[in-house]
Amino acid sequence: MTLVLEDVSVDLGGTRIVDAVSAVLPRGTVTGIIGPNGAGKSTLLRALAGLVPVSGGAIGWEDTDLLRLSVRRRARLLALVEQSAHTSEPLTVREVVELGRMPHQRALRFGGTSAEDAAAVEDAMSTAGCLDLAERRFTTLSGGQQQRVGLARALAQEPQLLLLDEPTNHLDPHAQLRTLGLMRRLANDGLTLIAALHDLTHAAAVCDTVLVLRDGALHAAGDPDSVLTPDTIREVYGVEADVLRHPRSLAPVFALSLPEPQGSRSAGSTSSPNAVMALRGQAAT
Repeated sequence: MTLVLEDVSVDLGGTRIVDAVSAVLPRGTVTGIIGPNGAGKSTLLRALAGLVPVSGGAIGWEDTDLLRLSVRRRARLLALVEQSAHTSEPLTVREVVELGRMPHQRALRFGGTSAEDAAAVEDAMSTAGCLDLAERRFTTLSGGQQQRVGLARALAQEPQLLLLDEPTNHLDPHAQLRTLGLMRRLANDGLTLIAALHDLTHAAAVCDTVLVLRDGALHAAGDPDSVLTPDTIREVYGVEADVLRHPRSLAPVFALSLPEPQGSRSAGSTSSPNAVMALRGQAAT
């Protein structure tokens, strides 16, 4: 199956936030949506999820028009994990993840959670790495722990499309790498993932395709090696990029710096690492 976006636009409050974005995203791949703050990344994800109205264009999943699906049918097809989830209800982690089963349940349910639902919830918590938190109150968790629970709730929906808004946000380095590895494994198992990302190194490491948004429009699209170039990064973010290689995996690592104003370098310039370290040493004394 293939997700097809055709000239998707979103207007909010009289302002065009997403402007005629088109892309073809095959099943079992990871697509990264990158771009500066305000580029429209989160809005595009929310449009796919049906949380904001699409002003123009079409979104298709094979022969299914996503824009015409009911809320319930859409929830059976896709799940969205937003940057942060808040609830004032005293729910346990297990109860939060159980909410992901609602699209698969009858409106009137008797006899409590079914064995099928219970198994799906257990598997989702295990996959997302929050099974040990099952009986904790959701409101007592850290931001990173809540992020994992949100992912588990989405996996409990058993979606074909998984939308992730900054999935490594709030996470420590170990949890970030674990999440990136999980994204890759889920795609290898046939799930289609679309993730808004800020970290270019993460995008290069996990994505099959990268969509670069700038002022709501699609600035570039393709595989990470062809898209995440110093020229594109300079145009979109206004920073200089040196593309290095990870000493173990050989994956791209991006070293970013602000451009130097013309003629600003002098004998006392701190552009070299040694000069920066020397200044730090002076400050310490």
